[in-house]
Amino acid sequence: EIPFVTVITDLGRAHPTWFDKEADKIFLASEAVFQLACKIGVQLPRIHNYGLPIRPQFWSKQPTKYDFRKRINVDVDLPAVLVIGGGDGVGKLEEIAMKIYEKLSAENKM
Repeated sequence: EIPFVTVITDLGRAHPTWFDKEADKIFLASEAVFQLACKIGVQLPRIHNYGLPIRPQFWSKQPTKYDFRKRINVDVDLPAVLVIGGGDGVGKLEEIAMKIYEKLSAENKM
């Protein structure tokens, strides 16, 4: 028999349908989702709260911000903003990025 497992990587919440009643094991990434699983009646022996699965490369020492910017040929003296979105949806990323640019430009930071 092949085991059937579910991996839920969301940290704050999860839809109840993600907790499949046929799953042999359900792997979770946070205490909040563990509590939800318990609340909707998932049997404790099936729940495994191991955190996020992360590749070992992320554990190793990373270059400094300065060294990384040099490596990817980005001016080390310019400010940088990272804009990301997740599964819950953050909106229109281009619009958000432009608003950040406009605000920083108005403050003479760019």
